[in-house]
Amino acid sequence: MGARFARKLISFLIIMKRNTPFLGAGKAHESVLEFFWRHLSRGKQANGMRTLTAMLVSIFLSAPLCIATELWVSVDGDDTALGTHSRPFATLERARDAIRDLKESPGLPAGGVTVWIGAGVHERAASLELSAEDSGTAAAAIVYRAVDGTEARLSGGRIVDDWRVVDDAKSLARLDPAARGKVLRADLRTAGVGDLGTVASGSR
Repeated sequence: MGARFARKLISFLIIMKRNTPFLGAGKAHESVLEFFWRHLSRGKQANGMRTLTAMLVSIFLSAPLCIATELWVSVDGDDTALGTHSRPFATLERARDAIRDLKESPGLPAGGVTVWIGAGVHERAASLELSAEDSGTAAAAIVYRAVDGTEARLSGGRIVDDWRVVDDAKSLARLDPAARGKVLRADLRTAGVGDLGTVASGSR
């Protein structure tokens, strides 16, 4: 069995691992596959390709038995990722949906599932909707919690940081002279705030 075939096989297994949720300890298994991929790609061909290939297939086939019991969400995550520690999801909704898929097949693992929410401000455009189908059991709880030792905040607001001093003549004319140069403004639409409400009649 040649190195070219082995490289193709490893590439296939990596793609399958990345695109099939809940194949187990994805981080460890994927790291092993990528190690061998780099090894072969550098031309360091070793004897015993048959043994190498058999080991890789064994790793892949045994993965479904190691169902993941932890999912990770990060402010820098990606909802197309695996939801592992190194490849976290971006939203709680994605983690919720992944658990729903897991419950359908093969079912909640013993000990349940923990969704680890990474540090930082997780901006929310809506409430996280959970229903009866998102419940765990006494033996297999579903827990959402912040990563130990960190502060994770769920915020329905928007971070507005592009503040500038009001300097146009029309706005300055409306300000008390003592306030000029001390009033800031920001474009809320740029910050993602679409509903600006209405201004009461008679307001300046």
